[in-house]
Amino acid sequence: MAMQRKKIGTILDGDLLERVKQRAYQQQITLNRIFEKALSAYLLQKTEEMPVFSAVESSFGVIKLPLDVVKKIAEEDVYALE
Repeated sequence: MAMQRKKIGTILDGDLLERVKQRAYQQQITLNRIFEKALSAYLLQKTEEMPVFSAVESSFGVIKLPLDVVKKIAEEDVYALE
């Protein structure tokens, strides 16, 4: 099955683009191929390094409450009518 290709437009730093063009010319590959390789490497890196969000970890110790208050809140019936 052929890979579906999509055309995109973007704005890049001029110096960076010139350096990439020179490298592509030296290696006799297309800019498109360089971009595809770079994006694929980026996605692999992010998958492995992406931190898992933990609400408990990120909020630990933010609100200091006595244990009895925490237990009372945890045991409340949130659906009870007041």
